[in-house]
Amino acid sequence: MSAQPSKNLPVLVFLVLGAIVSLFATLLGSSSKTVSPPQIVTPSLTPTVTSGQTAPLTAKPKLSPTPGARVPYKRPTTADNGSPFPATSGYIKGYPQEFTDGYSSLTIDNSKSDADAFIKLRSKDTQNSKVVSVFLVKAKESFTVEQIRAGSYDILYRDLDTGRLSRSESFNLQENSTAEGVQFSRMTLTLYKVSNGNMQMYPVSEEEFQ
Repeated sequence: MSAQPSKNLPVLVFLVLGAIVSLFATLLGSSSKTVSPPQIVTPSLTPTVTSGQTAPLTAKPKLSPTPGARVPYKRPTTADNGSPFPATSGYIKGYPQEFTDGYSSLTIDNSKSDADAFIKLRSKDTQNSKVVSVFLVKAKESFTVEQIRAGSYDILYRDLDTGRLSRSESFNLQENSTAEGVQFSRMTLTLYKVSNGNMQMYPVSEEEFQ
């Protein structure tokens, strides 16, 4: 009597094939490359401005004054030596009054001006033109320097409203002895802001005024 094929043979074959397929799948999986996790890229903080966008506000750099640029004038409250200007026309404290051993006089008439005048009387007979008297003449007032030594002089003055600096042309104060006494000069210098002043004025630099 011949043996018959077992009924369980197809099931066995199926299980063997399944094991082979599973083995190949395992081998393939173990040989594949490991996938790295995605990298996180931090965006740049520098803004990029394109058309239609507004650039972020930044602090403006502090600008330094341009060398040689003119500084806006501000009326001073003191003279060059730091002394305050007097409340009325008169000499300014701290300045020596020199060449006061003569007979002549000089009157500065500022009655036609609306601005106070800071004035320096300067001798032209000395080397480097020495300042011998310093005083203030208020607007609408006059002031007289007395007992000035004979010689050649000019004045420097600052208009305290505008800061404008000027000097006069040179003038002479004279003394002459006579049988009756001494003849001497009594000069008046009128400060006009118009062309009919009695003496020509010229602009000067801050360095010359000092």
